[in-house]
Amino acid sequence: MKNFRFFFFLIFFCSLLFFSGCEENHPPVIVSVKITPENPSSYDGLLCEISVTDEDGNLSSVEFEWFVNNDSVIRKPRRSISGSSYADNDFLPFSYTNPLDVVKCDVTVHDEEQEKVTVVRVEGNKLLVRRVS
Repeated sequence: MKNFRFFFFLIFFCSLLFFSGCEENHPPVIVSVKITPENPSSYDGLLCEISVTDEDGNLSSVEFEWFVNNDSVIRKPRRSISGSSYADNDFLPFSYTNPLDVVKCDVTVHDEEQEKVTVVRVEGNKLLVRRVS
């Protein structure tokens, strides 16, 4: 009977230790993304503005990539970020576009776990979000 109690206590204690260190990571959340100006002239550059949050407070990086007519034209290096909320923007000079071009901005936000990524594509200020493990 003593062996049974000891064995039960050992399993209970090991389970408690195992599960107490396994907190779930929450992926970053894109609060808003927009490209401005909405109706640019031929000589207007475009600004991709983002706002993100992370419930765990472990944001680590953000990347921007611009597409014109589905061709990647600029991919910015990953920027280090931190905390539970972040706002940023990236600029596309007018020299990359022509009238009637379709311009898209991809934003990738990572948290410190690096297992969760949120990808956002803005097309005509419609927000499309996809999560990738």
